[in-house]
Amino acid sequence: MDLSIIIVGYKCCHDIENALISVERHFIGFTYETILVNNFAGDDELPALMNKHPELILIDEGTNPGFGVANNYGLTIAKGKYICFLNPDIIILNNILPLIRMMESDRNTGLISPLLRNTDMSIQRSCYNLPSIKNWFIRCFSIDSFLMKGFSYKGDAEVDWVLGAYMLTGRALMEELGGFDPAFFMYSEDVDLCWRIHKAGYKVMFSDKSEAIHIGGVTSASKSLSKARMEMASRIILWNKHFSKIDVQTLLRITFWSSKLKAFCWTLLCGVKLSGKAGEKDYHRLIAELSREQIKSSKQ
Repeated sequence: MDLSIIIVGYKCCHDIENALISVERHFIGFTYETILVNNFAGDDELPALMNKHPELILIDEGTNPGFGVANNYGLTIAKGKYICFLNPDIIILNNILPLIRMMESDRNTGLISPLLRNTDMSIQRSCYNLPSIKNWFIRCFSIDSFLMKGFSYKGDAEVDWVLGAYMLTGRALMEELGGFDPAFFMYSEDVDLCWRIHKAGYKVMFSDKSEAIHIGGVTSASKSLSKARMEMASRIILWNKHFSKIDVQTLLRITFWSSKLKAFCWTLLCGVKLSGKAGEKDYHRLIAELSREQIKSSKQ
């Protein structure tokens, strides 16, 4: 088996079907299997999806263990030499075979991500620098919204980390690394994986030889309070794992003051009715509160 595709689903059978149709249309010239890990118990649409795609290998534990753990479930039964982690909101635009050939030609390549596009076909930013105090300060205070602003998204290039929506890697490497870190429920697991790949001596690559539409790249900017809590929890796990305690304190203080400033600015904008995004204000207030709690608890 050349490739195992692992899709983690949560109440999104319609999206999964669209992704599967695009895979079937473009993934030719090699053997592959598709593993669906269902993270939503009692999904009424799942039987219909399985009837339409009987080739799907289903893992349905009846629980939601989180994105990384669900992918690890898929890894335990994957037979492919290579692994493709695919979000259900991905529409494949061409073959993944050029990326597989890249991995075969360079054994130092640990992971490759293709060019992602938004639904309007504009290029979606999907490559970033690994976190550092400097980069986090820049991001938090919006001096430069994108840490790799000058990145051309053309050709092949080595990068720090890539968005986890569509990633190709080797099964042997994932087994060596122990898969995704189960400590992450959602968010930051792609950063951590790329970081560990670098530490293991391999490269993380971007290539425009393959392309896909990532629908979630347009909608994932919503600022819900539940998202704030999950993001902050994952962020703390990532920082504690890869930074010293002193650096974590600095990162938390940057987060606290930048979030306080953003909450204040959004309060002013909503007050003069220049913006109706009251959720932004509450989101940044919560991030500030969570950061302050972490600062206090780390001192105890």
